[in-house]
Amino acid sequence: MKEIIGLIFLLFSYISYGYINIYPTQIIESMGKDGITESVNLYNGSNKIRKYRIFFEDESSISKWTEYSPRGVTLLPGESRKVKVEIKAPAKTLKGRYIGKLIFKEVKVPNEKNKEEQVLYTEFRLPIIIYIGQKGTFNIELENLRGKKVDFFDIKGNNLLYTTGDTTYIKDIEKNQLLYTMPLKVEKRVGNYYLIKNDTGYGLVSLDLLNPYILGAEEITGSTNPNIFAVKKNGKYALYYGRTPLTEDNYDYIGNFKGNYAIFKKNKKFGIMMLDGQQILPPMANELYITKNGNWIGKVDGVYKTDKFKLQVEKIIPTAGSYFIYHKNGKYGLMDIDNYFLTEPKFDEIDQNIENGILVFNGKKYGIITVKDLKLNNEVEYKYDLIGHVGGDTYAEVDLKNGKYRYLNIYSGIYTKGIYDSIVQRGYAFFAIRGNDIDVYTHHGKMVTTVKKNRIVYVGDEFIVEDNGRDFIVTDMRGI
Repeated sequence: MKEIIGLIFLLFSYISYGYINIYPTQIIESMGKDGITESVNLYNGSNKIRKYRIFFEDESSISKWTEYSPRGVTLLPGESRKVKVEIKAPAKTLKGRYIGKLIFKEVKVPNEKNKEEQVLYTEFRLPIIIYIGQKGTFNIELENLRGKKVDFFDIKGNNLLYTTGDTTYIKDIEKNQLLYTMPLKVEKRVGNYYLIKNDTGYGLVSLDLLNPYILGAEEITGSTNPNIFAVKKNGKYALYYGRTPLTEDNYDYIGNFKGNYAIFKKNKKFGIMMLDGQQILPPMANELYITKNGNWIGKVDGVYKTDKFKLQVEKIIPTAGSYFIYHKNGKYGLMDIDNYFLTEPKFDEIDQNIENGILVFNGKKYGIITVKDLKLNNEVEYKYDLIGHVGGDTYAEVDLKNGKYRYLNIYSGIYTKGIYDSIVQRGYAFFAIRGNDIDVYTHHGKMVTTVKKNRIVYVGDEFIVEDNGRDFIVTDMRGI
């Protein structure tokens, strides 16, 4: 147990004290006839000289198309350098998705004296994903899928994985070649693992689909750390780091992960633990909510309180962001317990899906106001007959006369030109539906593509798969 806790603290420290900053952290582009030119910026944030060798992880189409210089860099403390990357595909290259990984590997500086210090050399992989054709979209054959629905879909590097029924298929995207099949049902990706299910319950398996473990669980929930999970077995919860338990399996609940914290329940009361399993607030509250900074608000002995003050309010409602809604004297207000900010309770209705924008109602009309406006005490303009929250910064204005919707992004102020039957959010994408046509938008309001409703075989948080009758069209929303 102590070894694992030490490993977790080492992980947190490593993230905080990385030697080198690299930007961008990935290159995703659609290639035109003139090719692509990018600059990768490296910065040495340490107090020592750092030397890096630069090379491709393996031979691929990208590695053959790419020229880059320099092939190695030496950075003084506080120094920045740029690596120029030029990519050009041969004429008549087939449309599709191509990937390579450029490695920045730290090596020993000549004549460096370490004085018996333990040296940890860093290595960074820069994914380069190039589309020939429309960015984020490629065609591929998917075996044994005609007339079926996809239950799960994912892309890892150059490999594509999809599950239909109780079978999972893995393909090489660039070669359009089936690598292997497995009698395994993948439910979803959880951190650095896949959640699988069989007759005994849920389990985890690594992303290479080898060595499944924690089989027979009733529930597995990912945390804000990709290697830490809450696992429910025999009606009780425990916290795991990979396959190693961090706590005893005697909790009634572990979840609501925010930052490096989680809420747990024991003996009918809620408390707070860190992701190493250490309790920092004993089980004492009937209701409990936390922020990613570890600040909390809860109901203790019938009164809402934080660690610093009590609140004379009737109800607390958590939101999608870092704010909380409170109810007092028949009105709603907003609070930020991290910064001790509290609005007046003046709203008849307020949206619970707060991130950057808030939907409010004065009894007659709806208005939208940003968190920034609230802090500046700006007045709300009530001008909409009906507004529906779609997700994130996006709302839909509803025309009551014909029941149609118009997409509205409050952060950018973008409206869609089209009028739709309905608008829904899924992960990175928003789907504006009109008859059998679905216009797909990014969360920034950029229209990506139009797909036919009756041709869609999979819609996930990151991917859309459409059957066009010849092969399948995959849209990857992550890089658009």
